[in-house]
Amino acid sequence: MDVFGWVLLGVVGCRWMCLDELSSPLKEELLSRKKKLGEEVPKLNEKETKIYARLTLDKEKHIDELLVSCDFSVSEALSSLLNLELKGLIIQLPGKYFLRKL
Repeated sequence: MDVFGWVLLGVVGCRWMCLDELSSPLKEELLSRKKKLGEEVPKLNEKETKIYARLTLDKEKHIDELLVSCDFSVSEALSSLLNLELKGLIIQLPGKYFLRKL
């Protein structure tokens, strides 16, 4: 099994910390391999999809940026962000910054 397989299977305990240090093209490659393994992506509603599309793997976005770009109320955005976090698709960083999660 290659390194990608080990990381994707979760054998490496620090997989998220290790992946954070990788370049964006490599992260995208890992993400595409993860999808090819048949892992099911959770269903997203329209608001979750809109927010998720604006988040990236390598640059965090502040909630204020998301509010402006999505044109949602604060409660709509926070609700959708919490749902995405509970589905394991994003992580929240200190200061209300958000990133996509592999």
